[in-house]
Amino acid sequence: AAAAIVSHTAWFKNRVRVFVIAQARQYLNGDIRIDRLGGNLFSGLELEGISISLEGQPVVSVKDIGLRYNLYQLITSDLTIDELRVNEPVVHVEPDGENWTIAQLIKKQESEADRQGPLAPIRIDEVGISNGSILVADRVAANGVRIPRRVERIDAKLSFAYEPVHYSIAIDHVSFRA
Repeated sequence: AAAAIVSHTAWFKNRVRVFVIAQARQYLNGDIRIDRLGGNLFSGLELEGISISLEGQPVVSVKDIGLRYNLYQLITSDLTIDELRVNEPVVHVEPDGENWTIAQLIKKQESEADRQGPLAPIRIDEVGISNGSILVADRVAANGVRIPRRVERIDAKLSFAYEPVHYSIAIDHVSFRA
């Protein structure tokens, strides 16, 4: 009962917010900010005002994110999230040589000789994206292909699975306007 009461305090939610940022830094480069964390620690969290910037430039911002999970399963087995809801994400991209700047966001965690990544697998059974946008700084990619400056109204339903140095994404639905 005491744990349930403490888990609803502002102090505890701030501690969880700091922990979530620290965990995200294991996988992501850049400065990560989360303005507010709410929800129930035992079954799901709500994060608001999320942003990630690289070298002072915005890369990703999200109005809010909702996570639904089973805490017992998270503690006793691999990191599995039942549902991840992403509302109004905005992604800023620009060509950077033969790659895109967004590619710098994910930390390279494999070593050349033995190809090791993070030890814990991660699985997200359902990812829902609503009203997303992609803003492109330079409409001409390195290979000379012209791309739209803005992609808006992105709605998607997908799933994600990661095991050390291998990941898969299943796309159930995607719609957008460019």
